[in-house]
Amino acid sequence: MDAKDVKNVRFFSSVRFAVSVTLHLAMLITLMIRFNVGTAFLCMVNDGSNTTSAGQSGADASPNATAVHQGEFDWDKAYQGWITATYFYAFVIFLVPGGWLVDRYGARAMLLSGMFTAGVTSLAIPELTRLHSGLLIMCRAILGATNCVIIPSMPAVSRRWSLPGEYTTVFAIAWSGFYLGTALNFPLATALCQSSWGWPGVFYVAGIISMAWMVLAVVLVRNDPLESGLVRGLERDSFQHCQASTGTARKSKSVPLLKIFTNFQVWNVAIAFTIGLWNLYSSTIAMPQFMKTFMDFDLSQNGAISAAPYLLLTVISILTGRLFTYLNTVRGVSKTTLRKGFNFFSNFFPAFLLLAAVLLPREQRAAAVTCLVLSIGLTACVFTGGPYSGSSDIGPLYTATIFSIAACLGNVPGFVIPPLLAAMTPNDSRDEWVHFVSISVALHLFSSFYQLFFWSSKVQPFSREEPQEQEVSEAPPEYSLVVKDGQTAA
Repeated sequence: MDAKDVKNVRFFSSVRFAVSVTLHLAMLITLMIRFNVGTAFLCMVNDGSNTTSAGQSGADASPNATAVHQGEFDWDKAYQGWITATYFYAFVIFLVPGGWLVDRYGARAMLLSGMFTAGVTSLAIPELTRLHSGLLIMCRAILGATNCVIIPSMPAVSRRWSLPGEYTTVFAIAWSGFYLGTALNFPLATALCQSSWGWPGVFYVAGIISMAWMVLAVVLVRNDPLESGLVRGLERDSFQHCQASTGTARKSKSVPLLKIFTNFQVWNVAIAFTIGLWNLYSSTIAMPQFMKTFMDFDLSQNGAISAAPYLLLTVISILTGRLFTYLNTVRGVSKTTLRKGFNFFSNFFPAFLLLAAVLLPREQRAAAVTCLVLSIGLTACVFTGGPYSGSSDIGPLYTATIFSIAACLGNVPGFVIPPLLAAMTPNDSRDEWVHFVSISVALHLFSSFYQLFFWSSKVQPFSREEPQEQEVSEAPPEYSLVVKDGQTAA
């Protein structure tokens, strides 16, 4: 078998694709678990007045939620806010240690144990909440901590299950689960609230789905594809060829945290992700309020429009991954060039679309909504084609740790944007909103040009220190691949 044979191995009929879908479902479930308590408040809390996902803030705000319910708990909005925020505090605190655990002890073990704990916790929430409301806060903290190993496991498993040039495709399919989970969360949770199960159904279904996913993952997911009896024929030969051609990974399980933390390209990944999430959150959190105030258009009352940005993000994420793989493996475009290009495209054009959404007059609200949806949707390229998914390029042996560092910093906008929005728009005037949106526009443009000058997909020194002492199970699957004229797509 040679490089050409490896390149021609089919993807969509392979076990690799099945693993990609399994990771997609894992990310979808984690997002539903993150969001579902905010929607469940609508039928848990005895409020007697219209409430919009009371207590939600930052990245946890549901994209659309307005209802009247007489629940069984008398919690004020401040207490609901504590319940919601607990998840995020635990998530941020334990995210980097979670990435370290994944790289230290293996992605499969961390992924399965995290999902099992999340499923059991979700199933226990209804009864524990009825015993004492403080136990719900404890459960939210547990869920935040478990997601700290689930989410970094995704890029690590994606890397191990990728043949040359495929990592971005596998990553994109998995990552898109976040967006689809966001789109499905509110309608599913609302339907469960209105069912005979009531609000407990929101948590029971999340737990049941998590346990069902466990069965699928135990069968499909392995640290090394060659450990799976399902990988056969040409697909198995391809993995064997690639691992034999690159050697094996380090015997040492130590993770050089100091070298990773002080590496310039690691922080470029974190910068790209943080700016990408700032722009995504500012659009999804703040812009619905702007549209309602100045355009007489309540996005939360239009289910199709509310879900459109997340569905578009899902589709563009997957398409970006496939396009990246094609350009890298077939056309021979380097990963550095591609990540710079996708990052520029997904920042430069959305900047002007977002500005247009704010500046267009009320009479052109359809155009404004279109600009807003497109601005949000195009940011998908930042995450799946830009530097954020490049953690496997620069540190294939420590993908989870790099990923978790970037994600930890990337969650800062979720805490900062809501109070900043309130401070910058005290009078709700259009000029104030333009000033607020100008921050996102400036960050978009900064990221566009910054990564053009400073991003590189070269493997960093901390990830190639022990080239002669490696094990097959840890070998980075992003092996170099001759694509044409003797040149490699690196």
